[in-house]
Amino acid sequence: MTAYLSPMLYVEPNASVAPVVAFIEAARTQLLINNYYLDDQQILQAISKDVRRGVNVCVIIAGNPYGLVQNVSSEMAALQQAGATVQLAPPQFEGSWGHYAFDHAKYAVAPNEALIGTANWDHAAFSRNREYIYTSNDPALLRALATIFTADFNGAEAADARSTDPDLVVSPGAESQLAAAIGQPGPVRVEAEELGSDRSILQALEAKGSDAEVVIPDDGARARVLLALQDAGVQVRFLDAPYMHAKMVIGQEVGFIGSENFTITSLDYNREIGILLYGKAELRELAAVFRQDWASAQ
Repeated sequence: MTAYLSPMLYVEPNASVAPVVAFIEAARTQLLINNYYLDDQQILQAISKDVRRGVNVCVIIAGNPYGLVQNVSSEMAALQQAGATVQLAPPQFEGSWGHYAFDHAKYAVAPNEALIGTANWDHAAFSRNREYIYTSNDPALLRALATIFTADFNGAEAADARSTDPDLVVSPGAESQLAAAIGQPGPVRVEAEELGSDRSILQALEAKGSDAEVVIPDDGARARVLLALQDAGVQVRFLDAPYMHAKMVIGQEVGFIGSENFTITSLDYNREIGILLYGKAELRELAAVFRQDWASAQ
């Protein structure tokens, strides 16, 4: 399968780190990055080159990434050494407001282009994971992402930023958009690293019955959830390789990719960013990748 799917959609690990590096190198005056975990050396080098060219690079990283908290200080140091201005996510996404929550977003925005994906910017994302990366120069999307980034960077609220671009899927509060994407007319296919705990998502899948096909990682099964889905007729398969880190929905009318897992934490408490896709070329290519993964899954 080709790595470069359409003018704006890439699939990993086929595409490698090249699309992200190219996006960073294309920045001219400003680059805003929010990524859950960022330690890829080629990306750090591209950021450093941007800074030397006079680009103002600002980065938000999670302070409590799952299983990687001990690496945050080195991640912060590497970004600062590259010349970026770095900020930890605001307290509401660091678990200090009474909920287990974190900044799990994976997006970047420059004055003329935005990037949204499922991939952390680390080695695994570009070498062994199933991931999707989407770029766009839509002005409404650029404004909305810049608004969210600025608010989060300054520790302020950004709840109404999504209203400036209805195709943007923003958590907290993404539950209804994702449930609607799953509930669109006709068959629907889902790829997810984490599936379960959010009742509206499970109900949307159960309502689809045999019209829903789901691919999850071989080590990501939740027996009770899967039994309920299978009882409703939903078809579920497990993919061993590439590792299913993607979060994707594809149907006849709309597709979705983003950082959101299909869980209560991800949809109701985390900072997450995704996007709804309506372009026929993007829908065809997402469907083609799904068919490949479905055929490889058990």
